[in-house]
Amino acid sequence: MNGKPRSILPLLLVLGLVLSACASNGETITESSLAPKTQSTKIFAADGSLITTLRQEENRELLAIEEIPRHVRDAVVAIEDARFYSHKGVDAKAILRAIYTNASTGKVLEGGSTITQQLVRNSIQEVGRARTLERKLKEASYAYQVDNNFTKDKILELYLNTVYFGDGAYGVQTAAQTYFGKPAKDLTLAEAALLAGMIKSPVNFNPYTNADAALERRNRVLDRMFLNDFARAEDVGQAKGQPLGVRQKTDLFRYPAPYFIDLVTRQIQHSDEFEDIGASVAERANRLFRGGLRIHTTLDLGMQAAAEDAIAKVLDQPDQDPSAALVAVDPKTGQIKALVGGRDFFSDEANDPCVKVGAVNADGSPNTCAKVNLAIGSQGGGTGRQPGSSFKPFVLATALEEGMRLGNRYRASSCIDIPDADAGGTQPWHVCNYEDSAFGSVTIQEATEKSINTVYAQIIKDLGDGKAYKGAAKVVQTAAAMGIKSELSPVPSVALGSPAVSPLEMASALSVLPNLGVHVEPIAITKITDSEGKVIWEPVTSRTQVLNAGVAYLVTQALEGVITQGTGTRARIGRPAFGKTGTSQEWRDAWFVGGAGTDLVASVAVFWPDGEISMKPACDEPSDYELVKDASGNTVAIPPPCRPTRIRVAGGTWPAQIWQIFMLKAMEGIPASTFPVPEVELIQIRIDSSRGCLPNPYTPPDLIRTQSFIKGTEPTEVCAEPAGPTLSPVPGVVGHPEDLAVRTLERSGFVVEKKSESSRLYPPGTVVRQSPDPGEEAQAGATVTIWIASSGTETRVVPDVVNMTESEARKTLEDASFKVKIIRQGNCKPNDTKCIVKDQDPDGGKRAPAGSEVTIWLGPSG
Repeated sequence: MNGKPRSILPLLLVLGLVLSACASNGETITESSLAPKTQSTKIFAADGSLITTLRQEENRELLAIEEIPRHVRDAVVAIEDARFYSHKGVDAKAILRAIYTNASTGKVLEGGSTITQQLVRNSIQEVGRARTLERKLKEASYAYQVDNNFTKDKILELYLNTVYFGDGAYGVQTAAQTYFGKPAKDLTLAEAALLAGMIKSPVNFNPYTNADAALERRNRVLDRMFLNDFARAEDVGQAKGQPLGVRQKTDLFRYPAPYFIDLVTRQIQHSDEFEDIGASVAERANRLFRGGLRIHTTLDLGMQAAAEDAIAKVLDQPDQDPSAALVAVDPKTGQIKALVGGRDFFSDEANDPCVKVGAVNADGSPNTCAKVNLAIGSQGGGTGRQPGSSFKPFVLATALEEGMRLGNRYRASSCIDIPDADAGGTQPWHVCNYEDSAFGSVTIQEATEKSINTVYAQIIKDLGDGKAYKGAAKVVQTAAAMGIKSELSPVPSVALGSPAVSPLEMASALSVLPNLGVHVEPIAITKITDSEGKVIWEPVTSRTQVLNAGVAYLVTQALEGVITQGTGTRARIGRPAFGKTGTSQEWRDAWFVGGAGTDLVASVAVFWPDGEISMKPACDEPSDYELVKDASGNTVAIPPPCRPTRIRVAGGTWPAQIWQIFMLKAMEGIPASTFPVPEVELIQIRIDSSRGCLPNPYTPPDLIRTQSFIKGTEPTEVCAEPAGPTLSPVPGVVGHPEDLAVRTLERSGFVVEKKSESSRLYPPGTVVRQSPDPGEEAQAGATVTIWIASSGTETRVVPDVVNMTESEARKTLEDASFKVKIIRQGNCKPNDTKCIVKDQDPDGGKRAPAGSEVTIWLGPSG
C-alpha cells in the first residue's frame, strides 16, 4: 500500500451509505419542484420582431426536449455525465473515483455529480451546496427518486432549462441567444460544444474573458462526443477548426429603442391600468421581470431608426451639442411609433446596472439608478420642459371655440403690459416678442405664423373678458382635454408655454387637430400574453371628442401657415403638414411639434438635460442678465445659466430640422394625406389677410388669401383701406449712413427692415444695397429692406432651402443676407412652381459670410 491511500474499505462504506440513502428517502418529488421558477419576459415590435428580453436576476426561456437539437443534448451528456442513460441518478463509479481521489483530505469534495444530481442541487433549495457528506447523501437520495419518477428525456429537459451558462443566461435557449444571437435549434456542433463546456465553470470557461480556456474546453467536449459515439470524426475535426464565433460583448445588453422600452416597463409597473398583471407595483415588477410575459408593442422599428438618425444628423457633435427628445404618434390610433428620450441609453454600460433593470426592482423597491427619459417628463424620472410658443395652439383652439376669428386684428407692438394678470388685480404682465420685434397691426392668423407673443397675450386677456388669469383658466382646460397630463397652473404666461410638459404629451395633444377634434389616448402596448400565448391584457381604446371639428380644422389650417410662410419653414416636407415652433426664455428649450397630414404627429424638443441652461453661442451678453436684489437690497445683474452652442437654438432651427429629416424618412412610400374637411358648414372666402376684411379694388394682390370660416363667423364688411392706389417712388439710400437712410424711408411712408452684410466697398454702418431698388414704385406702408455694412466678416447659418420653390428659396436666402445664384435643370422656367430646389451649396446649417453667394439647383418636383 506504499504511496497509495490507506484503505479501500472506508470508501466502500461511504458508497454503501449513499446507496442506502437513495433507497430510504420517502419524500415525493414533483415536476413543479424541479421546474424553473422564473422565465424572462420578451418585448416585441409592431411587426412581431423581438426587440429585447428583459433581464433581472435570471434570464431564462423554456424549451421542450424535442425543441433542443440532438447534438446539443449529446454535447452536454458527453462532458457532464457520459453514463447518464445507464445509471439510476447516481453514478457509483464516478462517486468511487471522486472519494478515492479525495480520501486523504478527510472530507468529501465536489465531484462525481450526475446530471440528475446537478438538477436536484439547482432546483431543491433544502439540498444546499455545503461540502459535507450529509449534504451529498441527501442529494444522492433525491437524485435516485427523480430517476425513478421521470424519464431520462424529462430529466434532461429540466436540466437544460435550469443550468447556468454565465452572463445572466439560465437554460440553453437563453445561452444560445446570449452568446450567438440565435435560438438553440440553430446551434452548430461547435457552438453546442462551447456551451456544454461552460457548465462546469461559466467564469473560467467564459469565451469573453478567457477565450483560450474556452477554446480548449470546447475541443475537449468534442473529443468526448467522439469517444462516446455522439459525433463522427470528420464532424469533430471540422468543428475544431472553427473559431469560437461568439457575438460582440457590447451587443449583449444593447437593443433597439431603449427609451421606448423604458416607457413600456414604467407603464406596466406604475399604472393601475395593468392590474391584470399584478395588484401592486411590486407584484407587477416581479411578473414583468420573472413571469415570462410576451409584450407586444406599437413600435415601428423603421420610424425609430429614422428618429435616431435625424437627431444624430443635426446634433452631430455629441460632445458640444445639447440633447434631443422625439416622440411620434399615429393620430388615428394613438399608437406611439417612435420614441427617443435622450442620448445613448447604454453609456458607461459596464458600470451601469440601469441598462438591465427597470424603474423599480423586482421587489418593488425604487431603483435609484434608473435612467431619466426626457421624452416622457416626470413619468421618466425627470421633469417636463417649457414648450414656449408650441403651446399656442391650445390658446388658438380656445379662442376659436369662444367665437374669435383668424382674421381678428391686434396691435403687435414689441412689448406690452397686460393689467389684472393675477386674481388680485395687482400685478401687470409684461410681455415682449422674440428679439423685441414689432409687427404693426396683424391678424390672429399672422400672429400664429410669426409667433407674436404680444398678440397672444391680448388674446388670453380677451378670453377672460379683460382678466388674463380667467382666460388662462380656459386655456388650461383646453390643453388638459386635448391630452396634457402635467399639472398646469392657470397663469397668463401659459399662453406662451410656461408650464413644464413632455414631448409625449405634446405629440398626443396636437394629434387632436388632424383627427378633427378627437383625442385618442396614446398607447405603447397592444397586447400582453403569458409564455403560452394566453392573452392577459389588452388596451381599452379611448376616443373622446374634445374640440369642435370645425375648430380643429381651422387651427390645423393656421398651423399649416407656420410651415409654409412662418417660423417653421425649415420643417417643409413637400406634402400637407402643420406645426408650431417654440422657444422658451433665454433659449433654454426649443421645440417643434407638428404632423404630416393625418398620418403621423411628432414632437421634437432640444435642451440641455441637466438644467434650465441657455443654448446660444455667446454666454456673456449683458442684455440677458437678470436683475435681482441681493441681501442688502441692492439690484445686481446675474448672468443666466448658459452653455455655448454652435447656434442660437430656437424652435425653427435644430428642432424643425430634426422634425423635417425624420418625417421625410418616416413618410417614405406612404401616399400624402390631406386634412379632412369636417362635416360642419365651412365656407371659403377671399380676405385681406392684413386687415381681416373683404378685399377692395385697391387691396394689394399679395395680401389677398383664401381662408376657411365656420359659417356665420366669416367677415362680411369690405375693407375701407386702401382707398386708392398709393404708389410712390422708393428713395435711393445706398451709401447713406444707417440712421439717415431709415429716417428718409420712414418719412416717405415706408417700413424699414434692416439686415447686415460684409462689404469691401462701404464702411461699417453704411447702406450697401436696398430692395426695392431706388425709384421703383411701391405702395405706402410697404417694406423696404436695406443691408448695412458690418464691421469685419460676419458669418451666418445658411438656411436649408431644399424642397422649396424658387421664390420661397430666394426670399429665405435673401432674408438671411445671402445672394442667390440659380441653376435651372429639367426645363424649369423662372418662378416655375412645379420646380423645387434639389440641392444647394453651401448646405443648409453650415455657416458662410453674410452677403456671400448660395447656389441652388432647381429641378422638377416629381
